[in-house]
Amino acid sequence: MKKVFLPTDFSENARQSLDYAARLFANEPVEFIIIHTYDNPPTPAHVTSTKLAETIEADSIYDLEKEKRHLQGVLENSESTITILSRKGALSSVLKQAGENRSVDLIIMSPRGAGRNAGFGSNTLAVMRNSEIPVLVIMEDKHFYPFSKILFAADLVGYSRDTLLFP
Repeated sequence: MKKVFLPTDFSENARQSLDYAARLFANEPVEFIIIHTYDNPPTPAHVTSTKLAETIEADSIYDLEKEKRHLQGVLENSESTITILSRKGALSSVLKQAGENRSVDLIIMSPRGAGRNAGFGSNTLAVMRNSEIPVLVIMEDKHFYPFSKILFAADLVGYSRDTLLFP
């Protein structure tokens, strides 16, 4: 069964990528792993409350459960499974480490979260730059249509023409 990471920041853009993933794998059983990463907010040096960290993690898990229920509602394949994962740290680092540990096949994410910047957000750019797992970025307001053609880009610098013709 394929394993697919679905990073979320609980924004509408992230939810769109969940919906897209469900339609993309409608005919194939997949283990979807909805993942959220967080950092503790900066606090004064004299504040050493573990309660803050526990609250942030609890909120993350609560919101991940809501996203899980949403995805369950749009899944068409009854053999697919959904797991949630809440981790402290930078998204690209967490995806890399957890992806290796879980043998993840694909990351499907939105180009940006709740931020207002144009183009790709900083998390999406970091994931695309650092991930060894293929990343599929779902642009906002794009409806799912089954694929008829796929373009696969690869850096083939250093390979001879003969190697490319007769691998």
